[in-house]
Amino acid sequence: DYCLLVVGSNMGVQVMTREHIAIACALNIPMFVAVTKVDICPENILKTTRTALAKLLRSHGKMPFPVKDMAAVQVAADTICSDR
Repeated sequence: DYCLLVVGSNMGVQVMTREHIAIACALNIPMFVAVTKVDICPENILKTTRTALAKLLRSHGKMPFPVKDMAAVQVAADTICSDR
């Protein structure tokens, strides 16, 4: 089982986002986050969203692993179960 959390880059980290991350961590379910709408989001809002998301994940003991290109996809897939 895995948890896929979808976050709209233009909406930022919402209360429900925080709750879902807390639940996935409490249940020890490996999770990955997809940030959507990056093409229509202003750069400063995207940066704020990514920073808030990384801070939230770290507060739950998870290490964010940004995947920005296809080369990083395999590395992310290999490490998703390593409790990062």
